[in-house]
Amino acid sequence: MVDTAFIARVGTAELAGLGAGTAAISAALWVFNFLGIGTQTEVSKSLGAENYSRAGQIVSSAFCIATVLGLILATSLLPLCVSIASAMGTEGKAQQSASDYLYLRLLGAPAVLLMAAGFGALRGLQKPSVPLRIALFVNIINLGLDPLLIFGFGPIPSQGVSGAALASTVSQWLGAFATLVATRQNLVLTATPSLSHIRALLKIGFDVTARSGALLLFLLLATRAANRLGNETGAAHQAIRSIWMFSAFLLDAYSHAAQALIGFFLGRREIRAARQVVKVACIWAASTGIVMCGAFILSQDTFIWLFVSKEAENAFRSAWILASLQMPVNALVFATDGIHWGSGDYAYLRTGMLVALMAGGLAIHLFGGISLLAIWWITGGWTVIRAAFGLFRIWPGSSNGPLGRP
Repeated sequence: MVDTAFIARVGTAELAGLGAGTAAISAALWVFNFLGIGTQTEVSKSLGAENYSRAGQIVSSAFCIATVLGLILATSLLPLCVSIASAMGTEGKAQQSASDYLYLRLLGAPAVLLMAAGFGALRGLQKPSVPLRIALFVNIINLGLDPLLIFGFGPIPSQGVSGAALASTVSQWLGAFATLVATRQNLVLTATPSLSHIRALLKIGFDVTARSGALLLFLLLATRAANRLGNETGAAHQAIRSIWMFSAFLLDAYSHAAQALIGFFLGRREIRAARQVVKVACIWAASTGIVMCGAFILSQDTFIWLFVSKEAENAFRSAWILASLQMPVNALVFATDGIHWGSGDYAYLRTGMLVALMAGGLAIHLFGGISLLAIWWITGGWTVIRAAFGLFRIWPGSSNGPLGRP
């Protein structure tokens, strides 16, 4: 959101390029979010079973996987930045901005994956205040560097979108170092990770990566459709998307809390307590989604002032209310995701996301070229499908599911 607010002052083409670059790098990195998800669930179960040695071995293995995958990701995608920007539907100055942003952000790929694994470990240990402090530190550094590098100051030249990317990469490497230090303070790590734990995390990674890949593919298709409608529509979509993603990270709090607690209680074999977590998480998430919906609708003009260039304002207004109305359902998606992660029900989430992708992707192909409003109608339907899958496994429940029937 900070990057979007500053780049909106640079230009519409640059903002559209930032949107394409952000969507692409998010897709590349989030495919590997099994590092945080799998690590958190396994550490929380170890905590419930009071097996701290196993927790340390799991986290050491996760850090090893994160380092290797981060290096592979960066080296393999760096030569393809221009092609990726073009595939995202950008042209001219927007394409150049997206390519420059991707190149610099990829240099921070190992740092992002290390933070994901470490945050998962710390949340699994029920120490969420530690990743909170690190996340605040990272964002404060980014906030300070953004205006300095984007607009320039004194001997520092103006770098535009490249400055935003460089600010993010520097702050993420600092965050990765802080995460490693914090994790070592809470667990005994080993320099020789366990191959069995590496295999276990990679097995989890298959389902989680398929699920994350399907999710991100839909978001990429939506961003690509918006960019093809023109720079103004692409810029408006980036503004809505950045706020929508911010809300997603807020709602993710319920996901991570439910995941840590359900994993903990399942580690203790206390199914009834785990089901109580399910009830509380869903009620709180839905209530928060309703509040956010109202707050977003009332804050439309403020968001336009902060994140939208003048040329993109009409396109933004056309879809903003619809995107805001999706918040309660979106909140339930995040809560149920965390519930199923905590119970290890990865394959079920993968299947639900693939169904949502097929329906949403087809709709984007058929109707995404109409308008930004159409794109967000389709996004709403995609969200409803995900929520339906998540809730059905809980209410009425499944006798063969990890949590059984109520």
